[in-house]
Amino acid sequence: MKGCRALSDEEIQRVLGSFRGRNAIRNRCLVLLGIKSGFRISELLSLKVCAVWQMGQVVERVTVDRAHMKKKREGRTVLLHPDAVVVTKCCPC
Repeated sequence: MKGCRALSDEEIQRVLGSFRGRNAIRNRCLVLLGIKSGFRISELLSLKVCAVWQMGQVVERVTVDRAHMKKKREGRTVLLHPDAVVVTKCCPC
């Protein structure tokens, strides 16, 4: 997109550090997952905890169902970035 640029590492850390309150960990996980996976906000918000946390650990791949994809194409599976795995492990699920 014209006029868009990737966030710097410093900007990402500032955003992640700005969350406070009850849902801070969840919000950090969603933002980092979005940055590192390229999922759209509607795709991120469609995820359930069990999509990223199974049997007491973080999954290697996250899948968004077709129903939540733009233009209803087939679902999409993304390998989790190591940074997203580290933040997600902090989630008290």
